[in-house]
Amino acid sequence: MSRSVPQTKLEEREEEGLRVVGTRRMRYDAALKVSGSATFGTDLKLPNLLHGKILRSTYAHARILKLDVSRAESVPGVRAVVTARDLPPVVYGFAVRDQTVLPTERVVYCGQPVCAVAAETPEIAERALKEVRVEYEQLPNVLTVEEALKEDSTPIHPGVVSAGSPPYSSKNVCSFTRVHRGNPEKALAAADHVVEESYETQQVHQSYLEPRAATADVEARTGRVRVWTSTQSPFLTRNSLAEVLSIPVSQVQVFVTHTGGGFGAKISSHLEPLCVALSRKARRPVKIVLTREEEFVAGTPRPAMRFWIESGLKEGRVTARRGRAIVDAGAFGSEAAVYANIAAMQLVGPYDIPNFETEGLSVYCRDCVCGRVPHGHTREEARRGPRGVQARQRVAGW
Repeated sequence: MSRSVPQTKLEEREEEGLRVVGTRRMRYDAALKVSGSATFGTDLKLPNLLHGKILRSTYAHARILKLDVSRAESVPGVRAVVTARDLPPVVYGFAVRDQTVLPTERVVYCGQPVCAVAAETPEIAERALKEVRVEYEQLPNVLTVEEALKEDSTPIHPGVVSAGSPPYSSKNVCSFTRVHRGNPEKALAAADHVVEESYETQQVHQSYLEPRAATADVEARTGRVRVWTSTQSPFLTRNSLAEVLSIPVSQVQVFVTHTGGGFGAKISSHLEPLCVALSRKARRPVKIVLTREEEFVAGTPRPAMRFWIESGLKEGRVTARRGRAIVDAGAFGSEAAVYANIAAMQLVGPYDIPNFETEGLSVYCRDCVCGRVPHGHTREEARRGPRGVQARQRVAGW
């Protein structure tokens, strides 16, 4: 409940035209949550609801030679099976266009969705997945940043144009950003002291309590799409759905359920296109809820990052800096390209350094798809941006 405010204080604020500022307000959803009546994505139920499950790749890199879903379609209780043939051939991405909802020729990470099934119960859907026959031809893997940066490394997305025209011969550089001013080499040569440091951060899953959950219902007569999802970005989800489904934005309606934690991982759309494709084919609403195992295998964790910083100091002042940030983008550019862009700027930060040159690059590796996460447990830490800030501040405290 809100704490009472003395009448004199209320009168003073009303005279100033303020009825909310300076008072404690009860959250609109407080009663729903404490009573257990708030509807989260996993709680949603619609009439004639079907349950969806996803078949995932067991290889980090492989060519799909054959995908046979006929036996899965004949399982009693199965109402729809979708593959890449059931979706428009749209290539999309948050910063770099390198992703499709389902693969057509190759899988590029272990856990990548290959097809999806909708059935009367989750158990029937799971049983149907076991009837899908997939033949793979394994291809060379690129599992580390060191491998990915080699000139002869196998390109993960050979037809994709990198963002920022990176000056690297490797075909696995997803994006490149360079920030510069003055003459850092000359300033470093004239510095009284030169400090050189390297830092690494690990990949981290956001570990929200509620797994990803989405429900879709496509109206057969009009084709209008309704989606219920625990997204953190409803308008981005709506626009993304319209793009990958090749339908007008006006045909997509997104309802945001209560979100049981997201921390940046539930910004981009993932389950929603599959739910829509299944619902359209089955002509009934379809709900998909990920298991905890799926969350860790095919989630969007914060990417691992590596930093190198060289700073020159003269007469007690930082006069020069060079730096590099490398982001492990995972299998797709997704938001890692944005990480690299921001990190290149954050390596300089708010300091008045007259000479600097920093670069940020994101690199494809076949481990997973990466996303976002706040970089701390306090409001102040969450505002500070990528891990580049932490690397920069470590140097500042030297």
